[in-house]
Amino acid sequence: MHPSLKLYLLIALFIITGKSYGQLNFKDGYIISPEDDTLYGKINDGGKKDNYSVCRFREARGTKTTVYVPGEIKAYRFTGGSSYVSGTVYPETGEKTIFLEVLLEGSVKLYYDRKGGYREFYIEDEEGAIHELTIREEYLYRQNPIGYNASQYDQVRLNYYKDTLEYVFRDSEKALRQLRRTEYEKRSLVDVTRKYIGETCTGENCILYEADLRTGIRTSVFTAVQFNRVAVLSEDFTLSDFENINDTPILGYFSFPLGISVDFPLKVFQDRLSFRFTAAGEKFRYNEIFSNPPEEDYTVNINATQLYFPLSLKYDFGHGRLASYISCGTLAGFGFDNRESRNEVSMIMGGWTVETGLEFRTNTRLSFYGGLHYQSIWKFMTGTKTPVTGFTAGLDQEDYSISLRKHTIALVIGIRL
Repeated sequence: MHPSLKLYLLIALFIITGKSYGQLNFKDGYIISPEDDTLYGKINDGGKKDNYSVCRFREARGTKTTVYVPGEIKAYRFTGGSSYVSGTVYPETGEKTIFLEVLLEGSVKLYYDRKGGYREFYIEDEEGAIHELTIREEYLYRQNPIGYNASQYDQVRLNYYKDTLEYVFRDSEKALRQLRRTEYEKRSLVDVTRKYIGETCTGENCILYEADLRTGIRTSVFTAVQFNRVAVLSEDFTLSDFENINDTPILGYFSFPLGISVDFPLKVFQDRLSFRFTAAGEKFRYNEIFSNPPEEDYTVNINATQLYFPLSLKYDFGHGRLASYISCGTLAGFGFDNRESRNEVSMIMGGWTVETGLEFRTNTRLSFYGGLHYQSIWKFMTGTKTPVTGFTAGLDQEDYSISLRKHTIALVIGIRL
């Protein structure tokens, strides 16, 4: 089977596996009963869809799972993560009790609900009443001298949420001023709500909880101890017909690549899946003498820097303090001679990559990881070779091209922010 086909099948398997296990992602957390009792255990993180509908709870690994629907418990929260409360709201479709995600909790509380492609915000005032924050898209038909023209209209957005917040924040002039430029999105609504709490709160702990609204994009720096084994696929010397060309695998060598990678979460598909872009560089050394008796021997001596850019999918097998991961993808790159010599060389490369390892997460966003990394890289190099024997030793140069296959295995260590 072609390596590229294997790679695509593996990526598809990750996505299917992610969807299959999306409902079995238990994390540490606790629930609050209607009697205000707190019960600690494991809560399933079903993603942005199920978390608003059900709470699957078990006291410990291997015990029976209890499924709670909104109204059966007051709230549940993941340790160091999202928080949800049961709330009764009154949208246009009628009364309903749902799990609302807590964005900010203080003297007033800001909630969020997402169902399908729709998003809704709610705010609970200091008296405990929950108000829906809405926007409406409406059409205003244009009027002409004989009446309204149904074929000519303007679509406008009515920001009813600002009227509601103006009522709730009526005691804060700073919040009312900021409300004029507040958008209907999480960060903007959290900022104006925090402004109200900060101006009106008289106690010390004014904000009890605030959701982490960071994008989830994470940056890593890494290094590795890498063993490389190179094999010659083909050689083409345009000006000479050489004999005894060495087509056996070249002895391996060690290198120490450095790189940086950025992970972009793909929560729309699966909250454990992310897209990774990597930029890395390392030294590449290639030395070989080709014989052309009885005239002279030629040397190809390369001491180059190569840069490569893998694109891969990464899947995390858990969200705990210590969790394993796997990634696979494709790569492209180039190389250039970093010596001032007559053996000028240019290099292009492509291939595929896979990595698996463990990540240790601290209480902050900082984490440390280590793993094994494998790459299969095809390289095509062109350059000039210089005679090392005969009458033209060190003088004449001839063009050459070489195709190589490099296999690498590396022990990777890195820090992720």
